[in-house]
Amino acid sequence: MLGMLMAVIHANRVISRDFSHNTVSLFYNQQKNRMIYVLSNFLYAISVSIIYALNGIVLLVIVSKLGIPGDLGLDFIVAIVVNTILLVLFYFLLSYIFYLYKLKSGLVFGILVALLLFVPNILNTMMMNTSNDLFIKAIELLPFYSLPVFVASNTMSISQYLVLITTIILLYFFTLKKSKQYSF
Repeated sequence: MLGMLMAVIHANRVISRDFSHNTVSLFYNQQKNRMIYVLSNFLYAISVSIIYALNGIVLLVIVSKLGIPGDLGLDFIVAIVVNTILLVLFYFLLSYIFYLYKLKSGLVFGILVALLLFVPNILNTMMMNTSNDLFIKAIELLPFYSLPVFVASNTMSISQYLVLITTIILLYFFTLKKSKQYSF
């Protein structure tokens, strides 16, 4: 999970620097530039996530060659790449929104650490202490639970992917809308 935290932090490096040093004002001088800046950072986050996914796959292949048992089928490898891209995009867009609300980078990174490392464990404890199946299924659909838990170990269900992709699309459009309204 620390690798995924590094992927998210690496993807946030550019916007963190731009908002911290106020160089974002150079990019946000026109509405068109704001849209291009959001899109370019979105594509940057995708490229970072692909690099981290490929690193993870290389490490899995090395470990499997050392004799650790496991199934490295094509569906598992594709799931790792897709899940890593979705995880990085979700947390990247969420942190982008935090920056647009003028939160400082230290606070944003603290929130990211809490969301990636602690919230899934808290939600898992809540699931283990209840017998309500509806509550358990609702928690399993939450991106804050499903992404960190399933990113490199399992494929998610269709409903989890639908909720996650819908959430990412909504976060992207909210980021665009908030970027248009951003003032210095």
